Amino acid sequence: MVKKKLQVAPVTEKIKESRLRWFGHVMRRPENHVVKKCLSMAAAKGGRGRPVTTWLTNVRRDMKELGLSSDDAYQRTNKIKFTMELEKDCSLPFLDVLVKRNPDNTLGRTVYRKPTHTDRYLNGKSHHHPSQLVTVGKSLFQRAQRICDDQHLAAELQHARRALQANELRIPRVNQRSHIKIPTVERRPAILPFVRGVTDRISHILKRASIKTYFKPMKKMSQFLRPVKCNTPLQTAGVYRLDCECGLSYVGQTKRSISTRVKEHIADVKHRRPRSAVCEHVMDKANHSIKFDKPLVLAKEKRYIPRMLREAIEIKKYPNFNREDGFSLPPAWDPVGG
Repeated sequence: MVKKKLQVAPVTEKIKESRLRWFGHVMRRPENHVVKKCLSMAAAKGGRGRPVTTWLTNVRRDMKELGLSSDDAYQRTNKIKFTMELEKDCSLPFLDVLVKRNPDNTLGRTVYRKPTHTDRYLNGKSHHHPSQLVTVGKSLFQRAQRICDDQHLAAELQHARRALQANELRIPRVNQRSHIKIPTVERRPAILPFVRGVTDRISHILKRASIKTYFKPMKKMSQFLRPVKCNTPLQTAGVYRLDCECGLSYVGQTKRSISTRVKEHIADVKHRRPRSAVCEHVMDKANHSIKFDKPLVLAKEKRYIPRMLREAIEIKKYPNFNREDGFSLPPAWDPVGG
């Protein structure tokens, strides 16, 4: 009844669907494939009684119930979906190419940009290596020369120049000759943070030794901003302290999150369960009030032994109402606890 109301398919139907899907996958394999050859292997003969029910027997029974045949395993047209782009204003976009239909029914091509494109690139005054800034203009010009035809090339180059000027970037020369690179021995490149006047001079020295230099920015903007999902101090394991208005404190440790342990103390006090020293202290006198809203994290530690040692040290440092003193520390630790 519950599955019917929630419109959940029965488990048996899911098993049949998975079994038939796998059967179709096997049948579409080549004839010499190992998995497909296993279908023609004879099953082992059983003892007396009803015949052995094999996986292939269950598949044939499912196909008979659904009115399917083995030929249906090769048909997957109902699973294939196609998308179609329609011509609009005598143009058709395809990736970064915009195909245009001319009045004489010939096809032209230019660079395609989405309607939301803003022509924002690296700013020419940003703290990037000059080679990275020059690459922006080169890539725009090379894309225009490779995609556009002669009819749309001039307009696309003019658009690229305006975008480079808006971003204060250098405009490359169109007819610049390509320099012939001298063959050198390939060496492991050097990756350096870009510092103007320092690492760029180092790259010139490394270039003499045929070592290519790649530059990366010092810090990104995301590294200066605080993450949205930041971990609060109470979400880690460690040693904590709960203060009472009487002047005493409780020092405890937990391998779970400190917030979870504080919630357990609050529940013990609320239901009067003397399972911890905190609840016993509150039940001792009516004027005792624990500051549960201001727990102090004394140390963050996930390892057991360091956490227990830190708890014993903190118990010695503060006047407390703990039941036990934790780990018994040797006298050499007394200066730390005092």
